[in-house]
Amino acid sequence: MIAVFAALDGELASLRRQSPRQFAELRRLGAATIREGAGVLLVRTGMGRARAQEAADAVLRDYPVASVLSIGFAGALSPSLEAGDVLLCERVLPWLGPPDGSFLPQDARTTIGEAVATDAGLLGLAEEVARAVRINYRRGQALTFPKVVAQPETKARLGRLSGAHAVEMESAWIGAAARAKGVPFLALRVITDPLSETVPPLPLGAASSSWRALAWLSPRPWHMPGALRLAGHVWRAQRNLATVTGALLRRLRAASQAEVAP
Repeated sequence: MIAVFAALDGELASLRRQSPRQFAELRRLGAATIREGAGVLLVRTGMGRARAQEAADAVLRDYPVASVLSIGFAGALSPSLEAGDVLLCERVLPWLGPPDGSFLPQDARTTIGEAVATDAGLLGLAEEVARAVRINYRRGQALTFPKVVAQPETKARLGRLSGAHAVEMESAWIGAAARAKGVPFLALRVITDPLSETVPPLPLGAASSSWRALAWLSPRPWHMPGALRLAGHVWRAQRNLATVTGALLRRLRAASQAEVAP
C-alpha cells in the first residue's frame, strides 16, 4: 500500500478528483483524515510538525505501507524555482530551532537537523514521470519549517542558512517516521510562491477555494491583488502536483501488480 500525506485538502483535492469513486471511503484517525482506495491511502494531516508526526505514526502503525509520499505546496528559497515548478526532494532538512521560526545567520549548526534522505528508486521514478508528463521540475532539497515564510528577505536568508531550495512544514517529520519503520520515502513539493514574491496573509486553504477566498477577502479588499496572484499560483500548483503524483501512483501500482502476478 502507498500512503500519500499532505497537510491540506487543497493539496489532495485535484488528485482525488482523478478517481472520485476510488477515494470515496473516509476514515478519521486523530486529527487526520484518510481516504482509502485500491492500494493507496490519501492522508490529510493538517499543518505543522505535531500533526504530521501524529498522522504518520498512526498510519504506519495501522496499515501495511510499502511506500510513503509527502506531497504539497512550498515556497521557493531559490530564484531558479517559479510558481508551479515541482521540486523532487533528494533530502529534507528538519528545523530544530525556536518553534516561532526566529533565527540568526549564525544559527545553522543548531537549528538545522540531520537530513532525511529520500529513496533513490522513488526519486528516479518520479523524475521519469515528471519528464514524461512535461512538467517543469528540479531535484534538490527542502527545509521543513514551523510556519509559512511570507517575506522575500526571510526566504532568501533561510535559503542561505540551510542550502535548501524550498520551504514547507511537514515532510521531514513524515520522512523521519518512514525511516524509523524502514519504509521507502519521497517528498514531492510544488511551488506556490517564488522567492521574489511576498505571500499575502490569505490562508493557503482559502487560496485553493474560490468561495473561501472571497469570504476572506470581503472585509480585506486591500489584499485583493496579492491574493489573486497567490490564487493563480495555487491553481497551477494543484494541477501540476496532481499530474505528477497521479502519474507516479499509476507507475507504482503497476509495478506492485507486476510483482505479485503469477
